[in-house]
Amino acid sequence: MNVSRKVFDCLVYLIEHRDRALGRDELARALWKHDSVSDNQLAQVVAAVRRLVDDDGTQQQLVRTVPGFGYHWIGAVQACDAGAAGHAAGVPASTVGADAAEPARETDASTDEAAPSAPAAARESAPATTLPPPQATPAAAPPRPQWLALATLLVLLLVLAGVWRQARVDDTAPAAPAATAPTAAQVWVLPAALPDDSEAWARVGLMALVGEGLRRTGAVVVPVEKALARFREPVTSERLPQLRSELDAALVIAPRVHRLGENWVVELAAASRAYGNVRVDANASDLTAAARVAVSRLNQRLQRAGTGLDGSIDETFDLIEQAIRARDFEGALLQLSRLPAAARELPQAGILEARLDLEKGRYSAARDKAQYWIEELDRNTQPVPLARALLLKATAMRQLSQPGWTPLVDEALALLQTADSPRDLAIATQFRGIAAILANRQTDAARDLARARELFVASGDELRAAGVTSTMAQQAELQGRHMEAITLLEQSNQVLNAYGAVGPLLINARWAAYVYLNLARWDDALRITGQMQPLLQAGGGASSYEQFSYLRIRSHALLELGRLKEAEALLDEQTHLVQREMSDNPSGDGNLVERAEMFRQRARMRMMQGRWQEARAAAARGFELIGKVRGANDSFLHRDDVEALLWLLIQAQAGEAPWSPQAPALHLEPDQIRLLRAAEHDDGILARAYWHARHGDDAAAEADYRAVLAMERTRVSPNDLLVAARTYMQFLLSRGRIADASRQLDQLEANAPGVVERDYDGALTTLRVRLAEGDAQRTQAAARRVLALIGEREPPADLREVLESAAAVPSAPPG
Repeated sequence: MNVSRKVFDCLVYLIEHRDRALGRDELARALWKHDSVSDNQLAQVVAAVRRLVDDDGTQQQLVRTVPGFGYHWIGAVQACDAGAAGHAAGVPASTVGADAAEPARETDASTDEAAPSAPAAARESAPATTLPPPQATPAAAPPRPQWLALATLLVLLLVLAGVWRQARVDDTAPAAPAATAPTAAQVWVLPAALPDDSEAWARVGLMALVGEGLRRTGAVVVPVEKALARFREPVTSERLPQLRSELDAALVIAPRVHRLGENWVVELAAASRAYGNVRVDANASDLTAAARVAVSRLNQRLQRAGTGLDGSIDETFDLIEQAIRARDFEGALLQLSRLPAAARELPQAGILEARLDLEKGRYSAARDKAQYWIEELDRNTQPVPLARALLLKATAMRQLSQPGWTPLVDEALALLQTADSPRDLAIATQFRGIAAILANRQTDAARDLARARELFVASGDELRAAGVTSTMAQQAELQGRHMEAITLLEQSNQVLNAYGAVGPLLINARWAAYVYLNLARWDDALRITGQMQPLLQAGGGASSYEQFSYLRIRSHALLELGRLKEAEALLDEQTHLVQREMSDNPSGDGNLVERAEMFRQRARMRMMQGRWQEARAAAARGFELIGKVRGANDSFLHRDDVEALLWLLIQAQAGEAPWSPQAPALHLEPDQIRLLRAAEHDDGILARAYWHARHGDDAAAEADYRAVLAMERTRVSPNDLLVAARTYMQFLLSRGRIADASRQLDQLEANAPGVVERDYDGALTTLRVRLAEGDAQRTQAAARRVLALIGEREPPADLREVLESAAAVPSAPPG
């Protein structure tokens, strides 16, 4: 196995210090022995570590990213000596070598310090790993043959570990009795106050350690990411009662660290809803050991006092919903399992279970659970829970691209008109607004969204009001009001960041990236996907839909930038994601929209590579899949997807046989021709125009080209305008109408300044126009622009000579 030294050292360091999160600076110093290491270098090494242990940045089963801080090994670990490890893996102990003797003595069971329990999510998903225990200081790197042998042994152990274990709890911090664990409520652990920067990791690391200790007693602890989004700096103990009231939390805890001689002292000051202020401390020579003892003492104090964490069933349901919003899926599931038997039979519990399935991307399960409660609930006596079940089913059906979900929204609204639940009425009204957007009834959508936001503001729910603002941004973008969309998204983010609402923040980031793609600002779109990465890794992890959306947007931006190899790697990830999703649900057909989009991007990539037959095959497969969606859900946006794939199919055929008087006619199936004739979206009309041109009907072609240009100028979408204009210019050039093509280029540069300069296809069209004009100087400049943007694309055969000539001529000096 070929494993680089730095990757292996990183793996060892993470595992040896698995009792805490490691800051990026500390990890970089440990690996490079200096601080001048970029985040990208470190991220590449961590990514290689994840690949080595069959983990990845999305699942994070073993190596977790702590946003804004660093990384944390969360996999369960079992300590043993090197010989035992070798035999456990079926590898002779002699393969480890004599140099393993000293590390083996360090892992003696009588002297090692046990690893802390992994977080709840990790305990269920991370395999036990046989490795040395945590060390207080970095261990010396073994000689090269030794570390290669250990690397091989490590991977074998990871693969062969058939039993998923939980690391034993530190003997110095006795856990609170499970039998008396309280019913949980919301708990905030704030950043730790430190005496200096010598242990900077502890600011966030203690938050995670204290939170995990409380979770083991059943508390719903706000995720570290959400707490950091709200509190950047430590808080004094005097402010805790006021903060607890403002947060409406059961418990707020502020850790503080100081030195006492050679020992560390960890103080935990807490403000409890029911029992006022509580303070405990503990000291030990090791900081993490002191923190564990302090957490144990706090648990014991709260349990003796009755904890103040108990609440009514309704409070518990509210807290479960808050956990779901914060993407603390494991915490929500834990609290559902702790409900009394009678409470678990209530519709509120069942609907929350369906909501949890929905947020985790298990749409079929969510739909079926919602349907059960739709059949069970009485519309006269239980209108609110019935309306919630109807909306949940509608959401799941929409995600599954199934027809018939809009009547469910209307039914829910009818139920809520006379019910005293303004928040639920607002949710249903917002949902109807979304349905109107999808049906292209934009006036109705705007009215419903404004009413929904008004209802949320009146009920004091600023978080959901921010969600409506996000939906308004989406509508603005679909109507071509790009900068208004960005402004609305920024307004929404101000509220969402304060609450650490990861899911809605991901949606906003996705739409911001779409805006930049429509503006042909590829670098900005790529930058936004970089901001999505920590959000995908936060809380309970991203759903498959969220992962796919991230991969789709990033691969799109990379394609436009000509970075085809990186884009292809992401397309392969999309393929694996879809395959995994389909294997989890063998009876289903997967998400047709996602799969069709995947083939759409692959077709575009093959066209950029000049592999036209493969492009045509990919476009045909995407068209087949999106056709199934059209048959199931003939919405405004899905028709757009159908026509986009039809346009790709025609372009791929045109690439195989470029236009000439002798070129063969294009071929479409009868149903595709019917769709082409009825096209009403820009891509469909462009496809029809090209079809007319290839079949000699220039008048019809020109009419369609002009119709698309008028449509795009109204929508003010720079990228769409660019696509329409360059396609029309190519038609004009093919007919020898050079002056008309030149005028179109001038109009494009005036209506969408800068777009032609940063888009490869726009630069290519400019080159064709300048070449036809016969202006050598402008042709040379246009050719250089194409070369600057070409990336890994295959240049058109008819322009290779021009581009090679431009590449051979040195650029004129500036000035």
